[in-house]
Amino acid sequence: MTENSNIEAAGMSASIQPSSPLSGVRKNRSAVWDHFDVENATEKKAKCKYCGSLIQYGNGTSSMGGHLRRCKQNPNNDSNKRRKTTTTPTIDERGVLNSPSASKFDQEEARRALVEMFIGEELPFRFVESPKFRKFVHALQARFKVPSRTTLARDIGALYAEEKMKLQDFLSANCVDNASSNDVAIKYLKQRLNSWNSIILNGEFIHMRCCAHIINLIVKEGLKEIDESVLRIRSAVKYVRSSPSRASRFQKCVELEKIQYKGLPCMDVETRWNSTYQMLEVALKHRKAFELLALKDNTYIGEMNGGKGRGVPSDSDWEYAESIVPFLRVFNDATIRVSGALYVTSDMYMKEVFAIGRFIRHSCDSVDFSTMSMAERMRVKYEKYWGNPDSVNMLLLIAIVLNPMQKIEYVNYFLDYFFGEEKGGELKSKLSKCIKLLYQQYQSSEEASEADTQDVQANNINTDLHGMGFFLQATGRRTNTRSELDRYLQEECEPYSYKFDILNWWKVNSTRFPILGNMAREVLAIPVSTAASESSFSIGGRVLDPYRSSLTPRMVEALVCTGDWLKEDLFSTLDDDDEVLQQVDQDIFSSNDGACSMAASIDNLDDD
Repeated sequence: MTENSNIEAAGMSASIQPSSPLSGVRKNRSAVWDHFDVENATEKKAKCKYCGSLIQYGNGTSSMGGHLRRCKQNPNNDSNKRRKTTTTPTIDERGVLNSPSASKFDQEEARRALVEMFIGEELPFRFVESPKFRKFVHALQARFKVPSRTTLARDIGALYAEEKMKLQDFLSANCVDNASSNDVAIKYLKQRLNSWNSIILNGEFIHMRCCAHIINLIVKEGLKEIDESVLRIRSAVKYVRSSPSRASRFQKCVELEKIQYKGLPCMDVETRWNSTYQMLEVALKHRKAFELLALKDNTYIGEMNGGKGRGVPSDSDWEYAESIVPFLRVFNDATIRVSGALYVTSDMYMKEVFAIGRFIRHSCDSVDFSTMSMAERMRVKYEKYWGNPDSVNMLLLIAIVLNPMQKIEYVNYFLDYFFGEEKGGELKSKLSKCIKLLYQQYQSSEEASEADTQDVQANNINTDLHGMGFFLQATGRRTNTRSELDRYLQEECEPYSYKFDILNWWKVNSTRFPILGNMAREVLAIPVSTAASESSFSIGGRVLDPYRSSLTPRMVEALVCTGDWLKEDLFSTLDDDDEVLQQVDQDIFSSNDGACSMAASIDNLDDD
């Protein structure tokens, strides 16, 4: 029996053991006396060995037992043990927190830790209701009340609001301005490029807008007043994706209708228009399955019609979706074309701008009211970003001129088409001036290099056998009076082909047009979209995956932002990993048996 249990027993048995130790040692003497000394036998007072307090024992040892449990100096008291250990938490070499404060349970602190775990590890909310998880938590701390998935979602929202408020306070205190920061960055970049003598056209066209982002703004404007039909289809898709059992029932309907498409309907994110397009496109392929589900699943009917439900999608809803999907496909395909990483050249930018503008103009005359109204709203946004002739970036037009299938006639035609004869004429003059200035800038650089080469050749009889270099140097004449630019523009355009490889064409023809070849190499490499680089840092695909596709836009924002705000210092973790890997390398290569050493090192890492 432990000492603490003896103390507890002493408290219960004190009433039947009123005797004093002076009356002689008895077999059933209370264990409380192990912690007291008799101070005054006449007055029947005992002195606590830990704090020195005098306690009456005339009516039994109950008072002594009570004092012993309250004594702050008693090393065997549980509360004193917790009080002493909460001050020195440590982390062992395995990274595990060794804090005796773990014995002091805090429901709120544990619940916050649970929320942070679900955010950081990107776990599905239903995992919190898993019987295995609840059993595991109960084994760790039986007093912890595991929240439901609904409560977990509320806690995540509350934590997001708390962290958001902290960030807002920080930003307001530090006066951060993204737009002014961009202006400062552009100004600094111009200065640096000027100091290196590496800027073209005086840096006038160094700043350009991301093509994919503007397309996104245009389409979002068109979908701002989204039809109720889309909302009903979205609710139907959400019902199917909300649980495995519902997805299984829907899959049976797909099989009964013999639908060949293998994928399930996907949920969209309301802030990402292309996901709405993809949702509608896939949902249309499953239209018959949704209609069969309405006949066989009473829960589906009840949920869609009851509460906040908008009802089951009707025939008119599906017809509306069929009318706007081809319309949205144009923008989706354009976004894909300009968002690539390995094949996009800058001549694609303005060609996509021209194509989208022409498509919007044509759609504004559509007999379908929904398509016409969407196109009208898009046209306003299109004119804001791409309808102002003063904001057209000349380098993007020059890139089209450097495409041997289009050249300058193609550009001039669409400038007149979109901006009219007067404004279009001004843009054509500006384009002609800019392309000549750019050519002269590259030409001067090329001629300086050629002059050095000719000087060497003219003074070397062995390399200038017939004296041509000497003749050109002496007379100042050129071998060809027409410029490369003139010769290139006067040649016939290459036959149009969607698969035309512009980079290969310039690789082959750069010997005929060396100056233009250098221009094309650099102008065509201008990035037209930040989508490819941003996708490298995007975690949207992890937050919204096939198992977590029913999250609302607000919840996605809360998960992504809060997860980022709660991250700890990454570099300290990387340093630790580097040390571990270096130790593994030493273990492997210092051993005679590399294979055995490697296996042992991996086992050790797994144990950690």
